[in-house]
Amino acid sequence: MKPISKICLALLAIALLVGLTTPVFAGGEIKGKVMSVDPDNLSFVIETANKGRVLPFELDEDASVFINNQEKSIQELKAGDDVSIVHRRDGDKWYAIVIRCERQ
Repeated sequence: MKPISKICLALLAIALLVGLTTPVFAGGEIKGKVMSVDPDNLSFVIETANKGRVLPFELDEDASVFINNQEKSIQELKAGDDVSIVHRRDGDKWYAIVIRCERQ
């Protein structure tokens, strides 16, 4: 094997190793309706607005909850609230970073 080929192979192996050991963070924003809230476990479940998927969320470290643009706690979220969630994923777990809810 030529020296350049060994270097390429080593770089490919390193890239593959990093890819397999690094969690996937697919962040974004999801809109939906709160189905249930478990404040003791800092978690809640929503049904998404666009496809009706049911997704369980845990609060991310330093997560924020805003109701009518005022910072609140997860205890104040209620089933039936329409929410917009900035989130991240780690494998099959969903973490809420910012939760926004507008109530009448």
